[in-house]
This record gives sequence, C-alpha cells and structure tokens, in this order.
Amino acid sequence: MRFSVAYKVKKLPIGFRMLVLSLVKEALKRSNENYYTSLFIEKKNAMKPFSSAVFLKDYSIENDEIQLEEMTITFSSHDMEFMIYLFNGLQQIKEYHVGKETWFFTSIRMHKEATISSNSVFFRTLSPILIESKEGKPVQPMDSNYEKDFNFYASLRIKELSGRNPHQKIGIKPISFTKKRYQRN
Repeated sequence: MRFSVAYKVKKLPIGFRMLVLSLVKEALKRSNENYYTSLFIEKKNAMKPFSSAVFLKDYSIENDEIQLEEMTITFSSHDMEFMIYLFNGLQQIKEYHVGKETWFFTSIRMHKEATISSNSVFFRTLSPILIESKEGKPVQPMDSNYEKDFNFYASLRIKELSGRNPHQKIGIKPISFTKKRYQRN
C-alpha cells in the first residue's frame, strides 16, 4: 500500500528526516496510542514496517535551511494495519508545529500499486536510496560495496517480513544518476 500526504511548508532544517519521523509518531499516537506504544516503545529497536520518500517543491538551500513551497511525503508498507493507522492519524493533523514553523496539511491521496511480473524491473525514486555500511558510513551507488550493503538490508527485511532468507541476491544498478552537492550560503 502507498499513499502521499502534502503540506505547505516555508522552511525546513537540512536534517529534516527526523521531523518526518516525529510526524509519523504523532499520527500513530492520535490514531491508536496502543499501536504506537507497541511499535515505538516496546519494540523500539525493531525495524519499522514502512519506507518514505520526501519531495520538496520549488526549494532552495540557504545556510542551514531549506526554503520551499510544499513538501510531499510518500509512505509505503506491506503492513495494512500500520498504513490504516498512519493514514487516519495524518488526516487528523491539519497543522503540525515544528519549532517556530507550521506545516499546513493540503492533501492526501492513495497510489495504485504496480504489478511486478518479471525478474527485472525499473524503479524511479524521488530521492536517493540511503544505505549505510555496517560501520554506519553512507554508501554511494557508484561504490563497489553498494550492492552488497543493499542486499544486507534487503535480507534483514525479508527475514523480518517472511521469516526466510532471500531466494537470490538483488541486483541494483543506477541507470540515470546525478550526484548534487549544495553550497550553503
């Protein structure tokens, strides 16, 4: 299941990802506090049953802030219970206060799932696939260990979801990849 939620936002810190996680936690608390407690308190070290991607509309970076017009967060998960609680909780949050800034809810929409019918597929991502080595260092798609580290995390996820090892390794090859570096003013 996939859906996206959009917010009018004027400013974000460069390290905004934890703010997105705090939004997820708040939405789950509002929708079902027992579920939130189970997922983030009782099982705090377990992998969480979702992934997300953030799209920033008309943004620029100034110093340690991102100036923008709108932010869209796409959530994806195999866990319907999680997604229903998240969807319902996000609908309740019309304004989300983050420090001195406020995120204003504008829309939420479901996405159709693609049917995968072959061993080879192409994906377009909204943002880079962030992978860290076992030492906690970021691994770039051009690095020789990228596919190995990707498979390490994919294997963990498959074991957690289905209780088995992957049937085969996953080959991942960036097709159209650009690396951007932003200068802070």
